[in-house]
Amino acid sequence: MNHCIPNRRLRPFANVVNSGFVVTSPLAGEYVHYVFCDKNSPLFKMPIKLFRCSEYIGMKNTEIIRRERTLEFGDGIYFTSDNRGVVLDYEKSMKVYETNCNYDKNLIKTICVLPPFGHAMKIWSELFGNIQLSKEKWNEANLQANNDVPIFTWISIQIDTVRLKLVPEFDEFIEVAVDERKIAWETDWNEQKTNPNTSKYTWDTTDDEEDIKNVIVEKKEGEVLDVKLNWKVI
Repeated sequence: MNHCIPNRRLRPFANVVNSGFVVTSPLAGEYVHYVFCDKNSPLFKMPIKLFRCSEYIGMKNTEIIRRERTLEFGDGIYFTSDNRGVVLDYEKSMKVYETNCNYDKNLIKTICVLPPFGHAMKIWSELFGNIQLSKEKWNEANLQANNDVPIFTWISIQIDTVRLKLVPEFDEFIEVAVDERKIAWETDWNEQKTNPNTSKYTWDTTDDEEDIKNVIVEKKEGEVLDVKLNWKVI
């Protein structure tokens, strides 16, 4: 297969087509990149042969090849793989998540939710599930955000290449994710609330959100966030 053909598109050859995004900057060694699909799956490996050109392509195609074949942290891809998790072929897709590199950290912007007090020191991420927090980060997060209020955060990404696992860490609070309020119900501590007498939160509804039962109110001047959670016993 010639990976240097301009405008090349993925050819599945009866393989299942997966979608994911690149969670490394280019690496030296046998595997140039690792790809994340979901929190319940191991990482996929992209071997160096995917990025080598074995044929002369001409100078006019060099920029096209560089743009279409080069991958960076956060790039989305469609790909096929073998039963060892090695990527066989791929093509770029739309980049879904905002990324940043800061002080040698690979950061991805995602929605998180802090649990109520009394739970373990963790934060729930829409992308990665529960992320353990150090005491310092736990205190920092709770000074900036209310529990059960979805917030945008920067999550730093590291890779365990032995276990093929992604190691996410909470890095920084960005702002309240006001338009993503229903995500709070996807956390493990809220999904498990089946007792109708259990305390649950509600939000004020707007004309466009009649099915959303959560209330946003302004915080007092001097508080960090502009919204907070009201609890209501049902």
